[in-house]
Amino acid sequence: MVQVAIIYESLTGNTRKASHYIADALQARGHSAVAMAADRVDLDVVQRADMVVLGTWVHGAFVVGAGPALFKLRNAPAMAAKPAVVFCTYALAAGKSLDKLTRAAESMGLTVLGGMLIKRGHLQEGAEMLVDRLLAGLPTGGMPVLISR
Repeated sequence: MVQVAIIYESLTGNTRKASHYIADALQARGHSAVAMAADRVDLDVVQRADMVVLGTWVHGAFVVGAGPALFKLRNAPAMAAKPAVVFCTYALAAGKSLDKLTRAAESMGLTVLGGMLIKRGHLQEGAEMLVDRLLAGLPTGGMPVLISR
């Protein structure tokens, strides 16, 4: 069983929904997962987690919606060298938002293994696909090795 902390920044609720879909999909497969807004992160949960999933929104094709709450997590001891997967929800075009979020996550001390874009109209399907890819990359030791970007 893998313990996953899912941290999200959401503007309109789409990233929040996707985060909860990811948590539900992980739990349905026998893993422990907690989704929490970036401004309400429980660092004890993050500390106990085997990995972090970090999600945010994209505005247009250029702006990654990483608000101040997300960046307050920078250099939190609970995040240090923790394996992570990132995702962005978007409506029209995601541009290079996944690369930007990856850099932001790495600046928080996370070790990003990969990420995924999830289109607004396909939140549940995208969340299921992210979980399938994440779990397909889990070796017998329980830690993820790769999820394609």
